[in-house]
Amino acid sequence: MRGLGILIFLVVLGAGLTQCTRRPASAAAFARQMQSLVGHKHGGIEIRSVETEGDILVITLDGPAGWRQAMPSYAMTAYFVDRICEDPKAAHYFEDGRKLRLDSTDAGAYRVRGAPLDHCPPPSTSPLSD
Repeated sequence: MRGLGILIFLVVLGAGLTQCTRRPASAAAFARQMQSLVGHKHGGIEIRSVETEGDILVITLDGPAGWRQAMPSYAMTAYFVDRICEDPKAAHYFEDGRKLRLDSTDAGAYRVRGAPLDHCPPPSTSPLSD
């Protein structure tokens, strides 16, 4: 069930990006608009920071010891970006060369840097199977 909690939290976080206006000039402008999300918690997972590194919007999540065992970093990033790209209000984020990275820490330590993404992934064409 811990994985489900992480997924729900990532939906909430993605919704925060959809609230940003269409034309902030930079990743830093998006970060300023998203500062109200810092400190938001769901199921023990917290948005620790929303910052930038150049043109990369870096969102850092923190949780209790061992919380990331339920979902590796690449899966968190993929799920988060998929939610953003499904929403027409947020999918424009990648315009003008902006990038997005989802980092995580485990009880405030052991930072894992996610891979920076610069576009929405193409929709999957593979059928789901059991």
